[in-house]
Order: sequence, then structure tokens, then C-alpha cells
Amino acid sequence: MYQALTGYLPEIEKNTSNDWTIHSGEPMPYIAYVPLVSDFEEEVYNFGENHPEYELGHYQDILRVNGISAGIESIQNADVSRMDGKSIMALLVCAVRAERYIQGALLDLFESGTIKKWLSRLKEIDG
Repeated sequence: MYQALTGYLPEIEKNTSNDWTIHSGEPMPYIAYVPLVSDFEEEVYNFGENHPEYELGHYQDILRVNGISAGIESIQNADVSRMDGKSIMALLVCAVRAERYIQGALLDLFESGTIKKWLSRLKEIDG
């Protein structure tokens, strides 16, 4: 069910911390992600559109039920070992949406291995 997302695992596993962004000569610093990250973000949104039964528009409510707030530190420290797919998807949506308000949120989650951990849990759920 989650293959479109877990299919990113091999690429994520081979990237090193400096491979998530494109550095440019712009005078004002900003984060420009490599296409892998942009494609991943799009896939998270596609999943939500293709699976309305997950109600990912209410991702904060899903997280709250799991005792997780929508803050980066809270989602990063979440124990996903027993979470279901809907809860993991809520974490992914929260991460993607956080990037809109906190530049670099996704970068931190990729570099820390958090995204990899979440995708590995989805792969485990898929069997």
C-alpha cells in the first residue's frame, strides 16, 4: 500500500547529509532541495489525495491521539515502532507542512534519519 513512498528508501539510504540541498550563489541564504526531496513531498500529498479514508487533512488530530504534538521535536522523537500506517502518514504530512513555516524542517528530518525510520515502519507494515 505504501510502496510509492517506501520506494524512496534506497535513495534516502545512499544520500549523505550534504546531498539534500542544492547550494547556489544567491546572496540571501535559502534551502533548495534536490529533486528527490521535492518528489517525495509530492508523493506524500498524492497519497493523501488518493486515500481520503486516512483523513490526513486532520493530521494534527491523528498525532494528538498518539500523544504527539505537531512540533518538529515531538514528531522527531515519536516512537513509531507500534504505530499504524495512518499515524505514520500523519507524521509525514506534518513534516512536509512544517517546511512551509520552518525552512529546513525537512532537512533536519532527513539528516537525522527520522524520515528513513518512518518509511522503514511503513515498509514493515506492508510486510
